[in-house]
Amino acid sequence: MDAVQTRECPQCQREVDVEERNCRQCGYLLRRVRPTAVFGAADNIAPSTYQTPSPVVRDKRVLGLEPRWFYLAIGLLTAPILTFTPLLQRMGWFLTSLFHETGHVVVAWFFGHPAVPAIRLDGHAAAVHGEQQFFLCILVLGSLGYLVYQFRQHKKLRVVFGAIALLYPLFAFTGAKEVLHLVGGHVGELTIAAVFFTRAISGGFTHSSAERGLYATVAWYLYGKNLYLCAGLAGSEEMRAWYRSSGSFGLKNDYMRLGDLMGWSLSNVGALMLLVSLTALPIAYKVTVTGCNSRNSCHG
Repeated sequence: MDAVQTRECPQCQREVDVEERNCRQCGYLLRRVRPTAVFGAADNIAPSTYQTPSPVVRDKRVLGLEPRWFYLAIGLLTAPILTFTPLLQRMGWFLTSLFHETGHVVVAWFFGHPAVPAIRLDGHAAAVHGEQQFFLCILVLGSLGYLVYQFRQHKKLRVVFGAIALLYPLFAFTGAKEVLHLVGGHVGELTIAAVFFTRAISGGFTHSSAERGLYATVAWYLYGKNLYLCAGLAGSEEMRAWYRSSGSFGLKNDYMRLGDLMGWSLSNVGALMLLVSLTALPIAYKVTVTGCNSRNSCHG
């Protein structure tokens, strides 16, 4: 009896039979069954509707690592460049300020406050917003209702948009919106970090080394900057003293105002936001890998 031929699943490294179409452990698509041309009747050859599956090509490893781990490691090593080199340090600050103030602006507009980001190259940044406009809130509610209708066949999205629409008045017309506005800046930074992590893990838009490396670098920079700040506020009086004196345009920094609003100490605010910040990378990795497994489209 001939021995059963086996090979290794590129996704989970499980040993699989060559006849398996999908890996029984992780679901990875091992081979595609595609129709081929049908021979004519005059050929006296039985029609063939399937072709022999081509072998699966494993993603090339880099220095012994899967590409996703290699580029995350490269980003971790290169991110400090945006902190410790004078010219790139200014570029890192500008990117952080842009994402931070955009986060504030998005939250402000969502709750009906016209807003614009204000960034000065001498190291000051803020989000300027006006009084709440009721018609903007109605427009947002109408848009949420439209999304519920548009995704009525998609249960998860329908529930998500429906829940946001139901909760919207509880936040938009109470003091809760101020809490979300104050955390919106740092959440904006973490959101961009998570998106850039997903691009570095999945291969980006071009699957080029330069693109993945840059995404990983900026992602680690934004992620590490938030972790460092929150950990310092939670455990270092020296960091808290610096934070109290570093507000742009002479204004209080976000976490100070958040502490005043909630009646919390700055150290407690830092500890809470440290926990929030830590979730960015695991969420990005989980979302990316799940999406890759479902589409079999990620490069490493």
